[in-house]
Amino acid sequence: MKKKSSKKTSKSNSTKLKNNKIFLNYIIPITVTIFITFCIFIFFPKTAWISATGSPNSMEINNFKGRVDLNVSSIQSENKLNGYILNQNAVNLTLNNEDYILNPGELVIKYGDGSVYNHWDSILSTATIQLDMLEMNLDELNIEKKSLIHEYDNLSKYNVLSIKDTDALEFRGIIYDKEFSWDIQGNCEIYIRGIKIQSDNPFYHLKFTQKSDSYTYMQFEGFNDSNYLIHSEHGKILFTGESNKINVSFENGNLDFNPTVNGKEFILKNKTLKLTPINTEKLELAYTTIDQQILDIQGNIEAGLLNGNSLFLNFKQWIIDNISIIIGTLITTLLGLIIFQKK
Repeated sequence: MKKKSSKKTSKSNSTKLKNNKIFLNYIIPITVTIFITFCIFIFFPKTAWISATGSPNSMEINNFKGRVDLNVSSIQSENKLNGYILNQNAVNLTLNNEDYILNPGELVIKYGDGSVYNHWDSILSTATIQLDMLEMNLDELNIEKKSLIHEYDNLSKYNVLSIKDTDALEFRGIIYDKEFSWDIQGNCEIYIRGIKIQSDNPFYHLKFTQKSDSYTYMQFEGFNDSNYLIHSEHGKILFTGESNKINVSFENGNLDFNPTVNGKEFILKNKTLKLTPINTEKLELAYTTIDQQILDIQGNIEAGLLNGNSLFLNFKQWIIDNISIIIGTLITTLLGLIIFQKK
């Protein structure tokens, strides 16, 4: 009886040793392979080249550097306008039933120094003002499509461009119409030849006339927190430059996403796209409303969200995307172990 029991114990121990040998020879190498695969995923650089083109509903751009050209009909602010405007060339002005012939710099419109604080600050022009903002460095540049009355009425559609910056801005405005008017209101004051013009109302009506061979040039200083209304038919927005972050809501468009040699394409219709470039780089931007409304974005990114979901794969998605390579690696590992064991 003792001999039989001893044989059973010996056989059991032999089976355990065999199982342990299988575990050591096969399971551990496979586990190590999976672990190495996971480490490759974790430490593999997560960057991609992107190119997006489409028609946006709205966009938020941070730290914009570049050029902005606008044809605007109104200048406003959600807070208060702060800055001043002066004429750069001779103008004929009618104000408070008084006619003036003013040399450059003799008309100054100041915002932020007045005594009226309970009215909306605005400048409304009967003619479009072409604003040339060259070499701008803006903390924020935002654009949003809006409809004044009805979203399907083309006459009521316009864009609102807003800019914010910690420093005072400087840019030029040109009015090509020979006759036009400005209605200005809010916390503002008007000076002609250094003398403050009194008004019984919290607004001024300025009527300008020019000679047939000249335009009106205005210099804008300050206005580092302001909104610009651009009519969809008569206005214009054009900017080119670079940014370190952008968040766009698209009406339609396409995105090319290239993290490796095998790129992907995404449809941007009714989707939001949020991009962050690599720290040492910038996103290149170009936007126009001339002929059609188009935004182009290009650059290397380290983070990107499409409708709140990351453009970069998580581990599960990466496994699925590279399943053929991973299976091939495991098969190669097993075959190598089998050959090694036979030898």
